[in-house]
Amino acid sequence: MKKSRLILSAMRNGTLVLTAGLLMTMQCLLGPVTANASDELDENLTQVPAAYAEAYVTPVVVGSAANLTSGLYTNAAIGKEKLTFEFGLKFMGTYLNESDQSFRSYQTVRLDEELGFDPGHPLYGRDAVLEYVGPTVLGGETGPGEDGTGQANLYVDGVSVRSEDTIAGIVETRWVPLAIPEASVGGIAGFKFTLRFLPSISISDLGKLQVLGLGAQYGVNNLLQDLPIDVVVGYFYQNVDIGESLSTDANSFFLGLSRTEGVLTIYGGGALESSTTKVDYTWESGNSTLGDVPVSFEIDGAQDYRLTIGAMIDAGIRINAEANAGDLVVYSAGLMFGF
Repeated sequence: MKKSRLILSAMRNGTLVLTAGLLMTMQCLLGPVTANASDELDENLTQVPAAYAEAYVTPVVVGSAANLTSGLYTNAAIGKEKLTFEFGLKFMGTYLNESDQSFRSYQTVRLDEELGFDPGHPLYGRDAVLEYVGPTVLGGETGPGEDGTGQANLYVDGVSVRSEDTIAGIVETRWVPLAIPEASVGGIAGFKFTLRFLPSISISDLGKLQVLGLGAQYGVNNLLQDLPIDVVVGYFYQNVDIGESLSTDANSFFLGLSRTEGVLTIYGGGALESSTTKVDYTWESGNSTLGDVPVSFEIDGAQDYRLTIGAMIDAGIRINAEANAGDLVVYSAGLMFGF
C-alpha cells in the first residue's frame, strides 16, 4: 500500500510538472497560451478562396504532420516478464525552408460577375491572370500589402487592372513546434501500448490545438532471442486539430533498433509514413453573386519515409534527443518518468 501511494504521489507531482512544462514550452514557441485566443487562423481563412487558403496553410500542415510521427520510440527492448509504465512529455520541431514563409501563384480567370465585372464593363468576358502573393501562416506580416498582408492582383495583357489586400501570416518563424504528453504501458506479451493526448488548449492566434495518438509496438527479441541488438516493430496513428478548420491524420509504420550500455541507449531506425489534412471553412466572398462559399479540400503530407538516430540517458529520469531525416528534417526530444 505504501509503495502504491508513493507511485501515485510521483505521478501526481509529475503531471503537475509536465503540465507546467507544456504550457511554458508552447508559450515560448508560439506565443501566449490562453483560454480564449482570437482564433486568427480560422478568421483569416474565411477571407480567402480555396486556392489562396491551400498555399497559405500548407507549410504549417506538413510541418505539423512530420512532428506527429516523431519520437515514437527510444528503446527497442520490450520484455514480457513484467509490466512497465512510462509517462512524460515529447517535444518535436520541424525546420522548414525560408521559401515556406511566402508563396506566389497564378491562374487564368475570366472577368465576369463573380469577379465584380458586370456586363457592359469594357473588360467583361476578357481572360485575365489572377496572381496571389503573400505570407503563409508562418510568414508573419511580411507581405506586399498594407500592414504586411498578401495581395490578389488581376492582370490583362500584362497590365494590372485591380489589386486587393488579403491576409497576413500568423507568426514569423521557420520552425513548426509541438509538445505532447505521452503515457505507455509495456510488458504485455511483448507489446508496448502508447497514448498521446493533448486536450483542447488555445495557443496564440492559431486557435485551439488538440492531439490524440494511439500506438502499439512489439519487441522482436521475444521471438528471436539471439539477436545481438534489440529490435522493435510498431504502428502509430495520430490526429491533430488546429483551430476549427484543419484536421490532420498521420500514420507511421516503423522498425527500430537499439543497444544499451549502462545508462546510455543508442537507437535508430526507419519508418514509412503518410498524412492527410482536411481543410473545411466558409469563404465570405463579399460578392453578391457568390455569397458565402463552403470550401473543403485535402492536403497530403510531404513526408513518406524517415531515418532516425537518437540517444537516451536513463538516470531515474529518461532524457532523449533524436534527429529525423527524410523529405523534411525533424528534431525531437523527450522527458519521461518510468518504473
